[in-house]
Amino acid sequence: MLNRLWPVFAFLVIAMTQANEDAAPQYAVNKINDRVYVLTELWNGDNNGNAGVLITEKGVLLVGTLMTKSAPALEHQLKLITDKPVRYVINIDSDPYNHHANRYFAERGATIISHENMRYEKAYSELLVNEQLTMQFGNETVKIYHSSAHQLNHIDVFFETSNVLFMSDGYKAHWLTSHGPNGLKGLLDTFDKAIALADDKTVIVTGNTSKHPDFYLSNKKTLLKIRQKHIAYTHRIGELFNEGQTAKEIAKDEIINRLLSDFDLYPKAKQWLSEDIELVIETDFTKPFPLSLDTLQHYVGVYALADGTQIEVLMKNERIFARSENAFLFELLPLSKEIFDFKGTLGKNNLLFGVESNGMVTSLTTRLEEDGWWSSRIKAGTHKRIRH
Repeated sequence: MLNRLWPVFAFLVIAMTQANEDAAPQYAVNKINDRVYVLTELWNGDNNGNAGVLITEKGVLLVGTLMTKSAPALEHQLKLITDKPVRYVINIDSDPYNHHANRYFAERGATIISHENMRYEKAYSELLVNEQLTMQFGNETVKIYHSSAHQLNHIDVFFETSNVLFMSDGYKAHWLTSHGPNGLKGLLDTFDKAIALADDKTVIVTGNTSKHPDFYLSNKKTLLKIRQKHIAYTHRIGELFNEGQTAKEIAKDEIINRLLSDFDLYPKAKQWLSEDIELVIETDFTKPFPLSLDTLQHYVGVYALADGTQIEVLMKNERIFARSENAFLFELLPLSKEIFDFKGTLGKNNLLFGVESNGMVTSLTTRLEEDGWWSSRIKAGTHKRIRH
């Protein structure tokens, strides 16, 4: 989903990047076979970041570009492996370290491939994919397919010939991954697609990864284990939430903490556990204000500020979304007839619709936390409806 789940994550990535500002990035190089490598950028924080490399006689294909600040170092690392130019970049989603250096490599001749929803993100893209794309690059069959985990713009990438699957933050082995607006169902659908593709020899590459070199890469056995953890974790949150507990209270639950205690990142990440639980409560257990599909259609249209900035509200598969090019794409969660929350995000950010007594919707007002992440990307103010 292109932008929704990661204000906290993005802050951490930027903080880690700033911490590395004066030091040249370092990489661990994992050679999968003669043409496939995984470069793990070693960050100062609690995670490292993976980028995939495919080398053929036609050039190099990158999965993820990491941050612009480190792009020259990444380029240098590639030149230690091959003299071939980067021809393609596959952008898995809108987490900054997956796309931040897209333009850097595009300016050097690469074609940037992203999911079509990336057009609503502040990221450079060229070739947009809807549900799937299969391309032959040298001797490697590359399968790109939309995944419903983590964000609305997420794709997974399978190097079929080499048996390597890139899942980025649709899956983490060292900590939980955020479900995204599709909830546990979307996450499990992504896991199950990966499980169907994988065998016992498949190398599975996450985006964020462990600080321990032995766990930079993952496999099907671990994926199956993490799948069960997500199910147990989500169901336990649901039980306690239905008993009336808050996210902070649930974060202290002995069963949940025991379930998560063998994750690599648990000693550090448990301090943020209540925030992750808040997201799970919203995506999986918060019931929307009851509005019929016919009523929701009244909100559909284009709304604009006086300067021409537009927000489009649309229905798709009986769900309601708001989007603006180069800015954001959200699923909306109705809290009342007037207030619609950004589903799957932390903070007090929402849209306030102007609804007249006859049900006519005439405007929307963006209500954003001052100095928050979304206030830097979304223009505040009342947008008048200009088109149904």
